[in-house]
Amino acid sequence: MLYVATGHTINLQHTTLDIDTSDPNVNNGFHFAGGRVILPENAENFTFDYAVTLASETTPISGVSALEVKDKGLLTVTAAPTLDCSLVIDAGGKVSAEGASAPTLLGDFTNNGTFDQAEKSVLIFAGDEPSTISGSTTFAGLQCQTPGKKLVFKAGDAFAFGYGLTLNGSEAQPIVLASTTKGTAYGFDVDAGAATFLQFLTVADSDASAGAKLTAYMSAGDNCTNWEFDNSGPLNAWFGTSSSDFADPANWSLGRAPVDGENLIVNSVNPMVISAPFKPKNVELKAGANVTVNAQVDVSGDV
Repeated sequence: MLYVATGHTINLQHTTLDIDTSDPNVNNGFHFAGGRVILPENAENFTFDYAVTLASETTPISGVSALEVKDKGLLTVTAAPTLDCSLVIDAGGKVSAEGASAPTLLGDFTNNGTFDQAEKSVLIFAGDEPSTISGSTTFAGLQCQTPGKKLVFKAGDAFAFGYGLTLNGSEAQPIVLASTTKGTAYGFDVDAGAATFLQFLTVADSDASAGAKLTAYMSAGDNCTNWEFDNSGPLNAWFGTSSSDFADPANWSLGRAPVDGENLIVNSVNPMVISAPFKPKNVELKAGANVTVNAQVDVSGDV
Protein backbone atom coordinates (compact mmCIF):
# COMPACT_ATOMS: atom_id res chain seq x y z
CA MET A 1 0.00 0.00 0.00
CA LEU A 2 1.28 3.46 -0.92
CA TYR A 3 -0.23 6.10 1.41
CA VAL A 4 -0.01 9.71 0.24
CA ALA A 5 -0.67 12.00 3.22
CA THR A 6 -1.71 15.65 3.34
CA GLY A 7 1.02 18.01 2.20
CA HIS A 8 2.97 15.33 0.34
CA THR A 9 3.33 14.88 -3.40
CA ILE A 10 4.61 12.12 -5.64
CA ASN A 11 5.95 13.64 -8.83
CA LEU A 12 6.37 10.94 -11.47
CA GLN A 13 8.96 11.54 -14.16
CA HIS A 14 7.79 8.73 -16.43
CA THR A 15 4.47 7.95 -17.99
CA THR A 16 3.96 4.53 -16.43
CA LEU A 17 3.55 3.49 -12.80
CA ASP A 18 3.29 -0.29 -12.34
CA ILE A 19 1.86 -1.62 -9.09
CA ASP A 20 2.58 -5.33 -8.76
CA THR A 21 -0.62 -7.09 -7.76
CA SER A 22 0.52 -10.62 -8.47
CA ASP A 23 0.74 -11.54 -4.77
CA PRO A 24 -2.80 -11.78 -3.33
CA ASN A 25 -1.40 -11.56 0.20
CA VAL A 26 -0.04 -8.07 -0.39
CA ASN A 27 -2.35 -5.08 0.11
CA ASN A 28 -1.32 -3.10 -2.92
CA GLY A 29 -2.74 0.20 -4.08
CA PHE A 30 -2.94 3.92 -3.31
CA HIS A 31 -4.63 5.78 -0.50
CA PHE A 32 -4.89 9.55 -1.05
CA ALA A 33 -5.56 11.38 2.22
CA GLY A 34 -4.83 14.88 1.02
CA GLY A 35 -1.69 14.10 -0.96
CA ARG A 36 -1.30 14.23 -4.72
CA VAL A 37 0.22 12.36 -7.62
CA ILE A 38 1.44 14.54 -10.50
CA LEU A 39 2.26 12.92 -13.81
CA PRO A 40 4.42 14.58 -16.45
CA GLU A 41 2.93 16.57 -19.28
CA ASN A 42 1.41 14.42 -22.05
CA ALA A 43 1.38 11.41 -19.74
CA GLU A 44 -0.78 8.44 -20.44
CA ASN A 45 -3.88 7.72 -18.40
CA PHE A 46 -3.53 6.91 -14.73
CA THR A 47 -4.52 3.24 -14.92
CA PHE A 48 -4.77 0.65 -12.16
CA ASP A 49 -6.12 -2.84 -11.55
CA TYR A 50 -6.18 -2.84 -7.77
CA ALA A 51 -7.36 -0.57 -4.93
CA VAL A 52 -7.23 3.23 -4.95
CA THR A 53 -8.95 5.32 -2.28
CA LEU A 54 -9.72 9.04 -2.57
CA ALA A 55 -10.26 10.25 1.00
CA SER A 56 -9.75 13.99 0.57
CA GLU A 57 -11.37 16.84 -1.35
CA THR A 58 -7.94 17.79 -2.62
CA THR A 59 -7.59 17.12 -6.36
CA PRO A 60 -5.40 14.01 -6.10
CA ILE A 61 -4.16 13.40 -9.63
CA SER A 62 -2.90 15.89 -12.18
CA GLY A 63 -1.52 15.70 -15.68
CA VAL A 64 -3.66 12.90 -17.13
CA SER A 65 -6.61 12.85 -19.48
CA ALA A 66 -8.39 9.96 -17.75
CA LEU A 67 -8.53 8.02 -14.51
CA GLU A 68 -9.14 4.46 -15.71
CA VAL A 69 -10.34 1.61 -13.50
CA LYS A 70 -9.30 -1.63 -15.17
CA ASP A 71 -10.61 -5.17 -14.68
CA LYS A 72 -10.41 -6.05 -10.94
CA GLY A 73 -9.66 -2.43 -10.11
CA LEU A 74 -11.53 -0.68 -7.30
CA LEU A 75 -11.78 3.09 -6.84
CA THR A 76 -13.30 4.06 -3.49
CA VAL A 77 -14.34 7.70 -2.98
CA THR A 78 -15.02 8.79 0.60
CA ALA A 79 -14.74 12.53 0.00
CA ALA A 80 -15.62 14.83 -2.89
CA PRO A 81 -12.50 15.55 -4.95
CA THR A 82 -12.53 17.39 -8.26
CA LEU A 83 -11.11 15.29 -11.09
CA ASP A 84 -9.76 17.40 -13.93
CA CYS A 85 -9.96 14.44 -16.27
CA SER A 86 -12.32 11.74 -17.47
CA LEU A 87 -13.42 8.73 -15.40
CA VAL A 88 -13.37 5.41 -17.25
CA ILE A 89 -14.65 2.18 -15.68
CA ASP A 90 -13.68 -0.87 -17.72
CA ALA A 91 -15.50 -4.20 -17.63
CA GLY A 92 -14.74 -5.82 -14.29
CA GLY A 93 -13.76 -2.50 -12.72
CA LYS A 94 -15.71 -0.80 -9.94
CA VAL A 95 -16.12 2.69 -8.53
CA SER A 96 -17.74 3.04 -5.11
CA ALA A 97 -18.80 6.53 -3.95
CA GLU A 98 -19.34 6.08 -0.23
CA GLY A 99 -19.64 9.67 0.94
CA ALA A 100 -22.46 12.17 0.56
CA SER A 101 -20.83 13.37 -2.65
CA ALA A 102 -19.19 11.59 -5.53
CA PRO A 103 -16.35 13.28 -7.44
CA THR A 104 -16.83 16.45 -9.45
CA LEU A 105 -15.89 15.54 -13.02
CA LEU A 106 -14.59 18.03 -15.55
CA GLY A 107 -14.23 15.39 -18.25
CA ASP A 108 -16.18 12.40 -19.59
CA PHE A 109 -17.82 9.51 -17.75
CA THR A 110 -17.62 6.02 -19.27
CA ASN A 111 -19.08 3.07 -17.40
CA ASN A 112 -18.59 -0.46 -18.71
CA GLY A 113 -18.22 -1.92 -15.23
CA THR A 114 -19.89 -1.07 -11.91
CA PHE A 115 -20.67 2.37 -10.50
CA ASP A 116 -22.10 2.34 -6.97
CA GLN A 117 -23.21 5.45 -5.09
CA ALA A 118 -24.37 5.91 -1.53
CA GLU A 119 -28.12 6.56 -1.34
CA LYS A 120 -27.77 10.36 -1.35
CA SER A 121 -24.50 10.65 -3.24
CA VAL A 122 -24.43 13.19 -6.08
CA LEU A 123 -22.06 13.03 -9.07
CA ILE A 124 -21.34 16.56 -10.24
CA PHE A 125 -20.33 17.63 -13.75
CA ALA A 126 -18.58 20.99 -14.13
CA GLY A 127 -16.03 22.71 -16.35
CA ASP A 128 -16.27 24.57 -19.62
CA GLU A 129 -15.74 21.68 -22.04
CA PRO A 130 -18.49 19.23 -23.10
CA SER A 131 -18.74 15.97 -21.12
CA THR A 132 -19.82 12.71 -22.76
CA ILE A 133 -21.68 10.23 -20.53
CA SER A 134 -21.77 6.65 -21.79
CA GLY A 135 -22.58 3.21 -20.49
CA SER A 136 -26.04 2.52 -19.04
CA THR A 137 -25.82 3.52 -15.39
CA THR A 138 -28.03 3.82 -12.32
CA PHE A 139 -27.06 7.00 -10.50
CA ALA A 140 -28.20 8.02 -7.03
CA GLY A 141 -27.94 11.69 -7.95
CA LEU A 142 -26.47 13.74 -10.78
CA GLN A 143 -25.96 17.48 -10.86
CA CYS A 144 -24.73 20.18 -13.22
CA GLN A 145 -25.10 23.88 -12.47
CA THR A 146 -22.44 25.26 -14.82
CA PRO A 147 -24.09 27.69 -17.28
CA GLY A 148 -23.40 26.72 -20.88
CA LYS A 149 -22.17 23.22 -20.03
CA LYS A 150 -22.94 20.54 -22.63
CA LEU A 151 -23.72 17.00 -21.50
CA VAL A 152 -23.71 14.45 -24.33
CA PHE A 153 -25.38 11.11 -23.55
CA LYS A 154 -24.61 8.00 -25.59
CA ALA A 155 -27.43 7.16 -27.95
CA GLY A 156 -29.29 4.00 -26.96
CA ASP A 157 -27.94 3.92 -23.40
CA ALA A 158 -30.21 4.23 -20.36
CA PHE A 159 -29.55 6.39 -17.31
CA ALA A 160 -31.56 6.01 -14.11
CA PHE A 161 -31.73 8.46 -11.19
CA GLY A 162 -33.01 7.30 -7.82
CA TYR A 163 -32.23 10.22 -5.50
CA GLY A 164 -32.11 13.36 -7.60
CA LEU A 165 -31.41 15.13 -10.88
CA THR A 166 -30.37 18.79 -10.80
CA LEU A 167 -29.66 20.58 -14.08
CA ASN A 168 -29.70 24.34 -13.71
CA GLY A 169 -28.15 26.66 -16.29
CA SER A 170 -28.84 30.34 -16.77
CA GLU A 171 -31.10 32.34 -19.05
CA ALA A 172 -28.15 33.55 -21.10
CA GLN A 173 -26.31 30.19 -21.09
CA PRO A 174 -28.62 27.18 -20.83
CA ILE A 175 -27.20 23.74 -20.14
CA VAL A 176 -27.35 21.58 -23.27
CA LEU A 177 -28.39 17.90 -23.19
CA ALA A 178 -27.68 16.08 -26.44
CA SER A 179 -27.27 12.61 -27.93
CA THR A 180 -24.05 11.27 -29.39
CA THR A 181 -26.14 10.50 -32.50
CA LYS A 182 -28.49 13.30 -33.50
CA GLY A 183 -32.04 11.98 -33.80
CA THR A 184 -31.36 8.81 -31.79
CA ALA A 185 -32.57 8.96 -28.20
CA TYR A 186 -30.88 8.12 -24.93
CA GLY A 187 -33.03 7.01 -22.01
CA PHE A 188 -33.78 8.73 -18.71
CA ASP A 189 -35.50 6.85 -15.88
CA VAL A 190 -36.14 9.24 -12.98
CA ASP A 191 -37.75 7.74 -9.89
CA ALA A 192 -41.07 9.32 -8.92
CA GLY A 193 -39.65 10.16 -5.50
CA ALA A 194 -36.42 11.69 -6.78
CA ALA A 195 -35.77 15.40 -6.27
CA THR A 196 -35.62 17.18 -9.62
CA PHE A 197 -34.56 20.75 -10.36
CA LEU A 198 -34.56 21.35 -14.12
CA GLN A 199 -34.23 24.90 -15.40
CA PHE A 200 -32.64 26.85 -18.26
CA LEU A 201 -31.99 23.81 -20.47
CA THR A 202 -31.85 22.94 -24.16
CA VAL A 203 -32.74 19.27 -24.45
CA ALA A 204 -32.63 17.03 -27.52
CA ASP A 205 -33.31 13.33 -28.15
CA SER A 206 -34.18 12.42 -24.55
CA ASP A 207 -36.67 9.61 -23.90
CA ALA A 208 -37.82 9.78 -20.26
CA SER A 209 -40.76 7.41 -20.71
CA ALA A 210 -39.27 4.78 -18.36
CA GLY A 211 -39.75 7.00 -15.32
CA ALA A 212 -41.52 10.05 -13.94
CA LYS A 213 -42.52 12.91 -16.20
CA LEU A 214 -39.89 15.65 -16.23
CA THR A 215 -40.78 19.34 -16.16
CA ALA A 216 -38.07 21.77 -17.23
CA TYR A 217 -38.66 25.47 -16.66
CA MET A 218 -37.53 28.23 -19.03
CA SER A 219 -36.24 25.51 -21.36
CA ALA A 220 -36.61 24.14 -24.89
CA GLY A 221 -36.78 20.59 -26.20
CA ASP A 222 -36.57 18.70 -29.48
CA ASN A 223 -37.46 15.02 -30.01
CA CYS A 224 -38.11 14.48 -26.29
CA THR A 225 -40.53 11.99 -24.73
CA ASN A 226 -42.18 12.41 -21.31
CA TRP A 227 -40.78 15.90 -20.91
CA GLU A 228 -42.76 19.10 -20.36
CA PHE A 229 -41.23 22.51 -21.08
CA ASP A 230 -42.83 25.27 -19.00
CA ASN A 231 -41.79 28.76 -20.00
CA SER A 232 -44.29 30.61 -17.84
CA GLY A 233 -41.52 31.74 -15.49
CA PRO A 234 -38.43 30.58 -13.63
CA LEU A 235 -38.46 27.96 -10.90
CA ASN A 236 -37.49 28.93 -7.36
CA ALA A 237 -36.30 25.92 -5.34
CA TRP A 238 -36.37 25.71 -1.56
CA PHE A 239 -33.07 24.69 0.05
CA GLY A 240 -33.80 25.80 3.62
CA THR A 241 -30.13 25.90 4.52
CA SER A 242 -30.27 29.25 6.31
CA SER A 243 -33.45 28.97 8.38
CA SER A 244 -37.04 27.72 8.25
CA ASP A 245 -38.33 31.17 7.25
CA PHE A 246 -40.10 31.17 3.88
CA ALA A 247 -39.20 34.87 3.45
CA ASP A 248 -35.45 34.38 3.99
CA PRO A 249 -33.74 34.98 0.57
CA ALA A 250 -30.82 32.72 1.53
CA ASN A 251 -33.14 29.70 1.57
CA TRP A 252 -33.97 29.90 -2.15
CA SER A 253 -32.17 28.94 -5.36
CA LEU A 254 -32.79 32.33 -6.99
CA GLY A 255 -31.29 34.15 -4.00
CA ARG A 256 -34.57 35.87 -3.18
CA ALA A 257 -37.88 35.02 -1.60
CA PRO A 258 -40.63 33.94 -4.03
CA VAL A 259 -43.01 36.48 -5.52
CA ASP A 260 -46.68 36.01 -6.37
CA GLY A 261 -47.26 34.03 -9.56
CA GLU A 262 -43.95 32.17 -9.34
CA ASN A 263 -43.30 28.43 -9.74
CA LEU A 264 -41.93 26.76 -6.62
CA ILE A 265 -40.40 23.40 -5.82
CA VAL A 266 -39.63 22.04 -2.36
CA ASN A 267 -36.90 19.45 -2.82
CA SER A 268 -35.37 19.63 0.62
CA VAL A 269 -36.58 18.02 3.84
CA ASN A 270 -35.45 21.14 5.70
CA PRO A 271 -38.57 22.63 7.34
CA MET A 272 -40.34 25.64 5.85
CA VAL A 273 -42.68 27.99 7.74
CA ILE A 274 -44.97 30.34 5.77
CA SER A 275 -46.12 33.25 7.93
CA ALA A 276 -47.53 35.72 5.38
CA PRO A 277 -50.13 35.41 2.58
CA PHE A 278 -48.74 34.23 -0.73
CA LYS A 279 -50.07 33.42 -4.23
CA PRO A 280 -47.77 31.02 -6.13
CA LYS A 281 -48.55 29.56 -9.54
CA ASN A 282 -47.37 25.94 -9.44
CA VAL A 283 -46.03 24.23 -6.32
CA GLU A 284 -44.23 20.89 -6.39
CA LEU A 285 -43.65 19.10 -3.08
CA LYS A 286 -41.15 16.26 -3.19
CA ALA A 287 -41.11 13.31 -0.80
CA GLY A 288 -40.17 14.40 2.72
CA ALA A 289 -41.15 18.05 2.23
CA ASN A 290 -41.89 19.65 5.62
CA VAL A 291 -44.09 22.74 5.22
CA THR A 292 -46.00 24.58 7.97
CA VAL A 293 -48.59 27.11 6.70
CA ASN A 294 -49.60 29.87 9.13
CA ALA A 295 -51.16 32.18 6.53
CA GLN A 296 -53.40 31.97 3.48
CA VAL A 297 -51.76 30.46 0.40
CA ASP A 298 -53.70 30.57 -2.90
CA VAL A 299 -52.21 28.35 -5.61
CA SER A 300 -53.39 29.37 -9.08
CA GLY A 301 -51.90 26.37 -10.87
CA ASP A 302 -51.05 22.82 -9.83
CA VAL A 303 -49.82 21.32 -6.58
